[in-house]
Amino acid sequence: MNARQRQQAFLTSSDPEATLLAHLSTLVDEVPPNDSPWHPGTPLKLLLAGYSGAGNVGTEMRAGEILRQLRHLLGPGVEFSALSMGSTLPADVLPDVTCLPLSAGYIPEVVVGATRQHHGTIACEGSMFKSTFANVLSAVMAGALAAAARGRKLSVGYGAEVADMDAPLEDFIRRHVDQSLILCRNEPSRRAAVELGLRAAPGADTGWTVPASPPEAGRRLLQARGWNGHDPILTICPMNPFWWPVRPSPQMARELRRSGAHKDHHYASLFFHAASPDIEQKYRTYLTQLGHAVRDLCRILSAFPVIVAMERVDETACRDLSVIIAAQASVVIGADHKVGDIVSMLRCSALLLSSRFHGLVGAMPAGIPSIGIAMDERIRNLFSETGQADRVVDAQDPDLANRLVTTARRLDPVEVSRASRQTVCNALQAMGNMGQRFLEEVGRCLPDFPLPARPASWQAHVAPLSPDIEAFLVESL
Repeated sequence: MNARQRQQAFLTSSDPEATLLAHLSTLVDEVPPNDSPWHPGTPLKLLLAGYSGAGNVGTEMRAGEILRQLRHLLGPGVEFSALSMGSTLPADVLPDVTCLPLSAGYIPEVVVGATRQHHGTIACEGSMFKSTFANVLSAVMAGALAAAARGRKLSVGYGAEVADMDAPLEDFIRRHVDQSLILCRNEPSRRAAVELGLRAAPGADTGWTVPASPPEAGRRLLQARGWNGHDPILTICPMNPFWWPVRPSPQMARELRRSGAHKDHHYASLFFHAASPDIEQKYRTYLTQLGHAVRDLCRILSAFPVIVAMERVDETACRDLSVIIAAQASVVIGADHKVGDIVSMLRCSALLLSSRFHGLVGAMPAGIPSIGIAMDERIRNLFSETGQADRVVDAQDPDLANRLVTTARRLDPVEVSRASRQTVCNALQAMGNMGQRFLEEVGRCLPDFPLPARPASWQAHVAPLSPDIEAFLVESL
């Protein structure tokens, strides 16, 4: 079966995800050993496989910091490319990286073809192996890692979350990703990866080191939206927790083109969000409860509310929430601004309520009091590792509004600052240790590659820190 035939089979399949995984498996199995090896004296070409280009601030925080850390660890002589969900990459976090759009062809062909043109693959997305958001996204990263490992190349998952998966995706990963190194961002993920039979080791999320723009940048964004420069800022990062996962449906895409059907839950291309009356009811309840909490907290704190879309698809939830709040609540679309400016704005907050993992990660290095609104294990894992599970509220809690207000009232600024310092310091050390493990894997796969000499300390394996995080670290150690 050639590429055109495979794509046609996918477009007419009654189970497009299963068909895509089967094609990906076939293409991985066809990769020859010692495929396009690196030779000393030539540039080392590395592929970043993830979710870049989709307008997700958290993704770009991670990818940008992975790139900075890898350039720091490997030195010159490395060329980077990145699979992209769009036609471009954000130049502020991925400079001098070649964009390889997934839309250039049938996804399995694009992924395996790109992998074979490089000397190694780094999977970048945090939600790496799980079915919460999109099996196809996990398949892209798993397929890229599998093709690299099959060709006896460098194959590393960097800062991965590993959790529950649908059986076909899990079977693919068990079969094909067992030779890759998976550096996990928390202990539950490491245990889950080991249970899958993967080569797993501790690591960290990479968003912790993202350099924020100067405070003035965040303040300017806020003032442009009506902030008076004095009132406390209440920042909210909502989403629709219930319309995931996104799944491919060529049939629905055809119906959309013919009649406009399914428009309200169209994600992009052939992909659609989950939709049902039950999902819509859960979403409305979540937003209503969140809106009530925001109104109460604005009154209690005399706060100015700002709603931030950490991913472009969150814009609908942000607009819907602003209507419920019935106040001068400005909506900021993160993808329309530099990542550093959004992080700067998050760190202007007096209080942060976030359903987005990286909204919390962006704010925490500044010690911002924050509460996570969890739809799955990611936010729970983030807070529980440092004994802060009481700062997490379930998105489906029937008493969400009261829980948020009660939790906010009992936040102790001194304890929040202490816990934030502990979390950030632990994460930075884990990130440095992850860099050391990565270099060990480079030495195993590419023994002739000239690595820069560096001290054995974890600090030497983290890219240069921004002055604010450096000061935060010095004060904490």
